[in-house]
Amino acid sequence: MIKFVHRDIFSSEVEAIVNTVNTVGVMGKGVALQMKERFPLNYKLYSKACKNDEVKLGSLFITSTGQAIGPKYIINFPTKGHWRESSKLNYISKGLDELRLKLIEYGIKSVAMPPLGCGNGGLNWDEVKPVILEKLGPIENQVEVFVTIPGTYSYSRKSTKSELLLTKPRALIYKMATSYSVLDFDITHLEIQKLAYFIQEFGQKELKLRFTKGMYGPYSSDLKHLVAYLEGDYFIGQIRFHDMAPTDILTIQRSVSSKVDEFIKETFSPDDLNLQQKLTDFITGFESPIGLELLSSVHWAYVNSGYGGLQEVHGYIENWNERKAKLFSFDQVSVAYNRVTDYFSRA
Repeated sequence: MIKFVHRDIFSSEVEAIVNTVNTVGVMGKGVALQMKERFPLNYKLYSKACKNDEVKLGSLFITSTGQAIGPKYIINFPTKGHWRESSKLNYISKGLDELRLKLIEYGIKSVAMPPLGCGNGGLNWDEVKPVILEKLGPIENQVEVFVTIPGTYSYSRKSTKSELLLTKPRALIYKMATSYSVLDFDITHLEIQKLAYFIQEFGQKELKLRFTKGMYGPYSSDLKHLVAYLEGDYFIGQIRFHDMAPTDILTIQRSVSSKVDEFIKETFSPDDLNLQQKLTDFITGFESPIGLELLSSVHWAYVNSGYGGLQEVHGYIENWNERKAKLFSFDQVSVAYNRVTDYFSRA
């Protein structure tokens, strides 16, 4: 039976989960990042397979979770080549042909899957849904298939006139988010947090955010109030920003970009514009949730260790929490440290 459901892929009790991937080994944000953190072994095997050129469009890369509770298998389903590219319907069609065969071969009786190629992939759900029905229809009496309907949980706050008013901090948050994710329409809560942190560190004091040492790096609960004003007109989330976890995503409303650009043109000083460009240059190469977590954590460690050297900062990161100790190698910390010290001088 094929069921189109109003819940995410993690909410169904199934034997397998379909994970949409690219062929270059990147799981950067949204559901992909959640998959990476929930099933680290799958990511490790998938990443290695990509390096060995074993992940191909039209084919599936299947791993066993080894877990007693939850799904037994992760079915990595390539929907695009490079992560910056768009998905194509023929990739979905060919992949579904193999999925049909593999579900029977592995004896899988239930599977949850996202709306393949939609969202970041750019495909139209009205075109994808019939292909799913066509390709998996022959086995619907043998396998329960739960397909998440795209946009099910989008949360759009209805704004009042006063909430639509832009300020420099609000405009800068929006502009940095759109510049940072220029080829994407989504950004995570974690990324918004880190962009705001650096906006303030680079001199935009109007934000007046208080940051503390959090699980994923510098964190400010104050930011929720600022972003709440932008919900609905500038960002749309799956749930309210107040209730978001770090990996939950916001969709950027590009339709208001010209309005923000006009506001910036009229109100930003040369120093404001310089800050924006400087920050853009600073984060280049770190444009992912993990990348920004690394960069912001190293900056925090650098400042709070008294502008210490690389060894001292690496030790600070290792002792931050178990997650960071496992996630960030000395070489990765070194790269981020060099970037931080290029832009921030010692006290």
